[in-house]
Amino acid sequence: MQPISTGATPVVSTNVANDAYQREDTMTDNTQETASRVMTLEEKITEMFTYHSPNPNQQQKYVAIREKAKEFARVIYENTPACADQSAAIRLVREAVMTANSSIALRGLV
Repeated sequence: MQPISTGATPVVSTNVANDAYQREDTMTDNTQETASRVMTLEEKITEMFTYHSPNPNQQQKYVAIREKAKEFARVIYENTPACADQSAAIRLVREAVMTANSSIALRGLV
């Protein structure tokens, strides 16, 4: 956790996602080692661009996110005119899915 400066007294941020990253029972040995200390930027970059095969619990989360995003994309498609904004809205849903999946794969690292 990094302190957040409010101008007077530093306040410690409570990062729930990072706590979840540290509590994940199915971490690899390398991930457990790095989660127990502050990672350098180089270590974060390495971790962000390393393939993380999903465990069964993570796979269920990916499916749930993808299914709800598909429903939302259909709502957008069915209720908006075919135009650049409709395409952009659906593209942003796809981006949200990818970002959410990344948060699962990286267990809240970023």
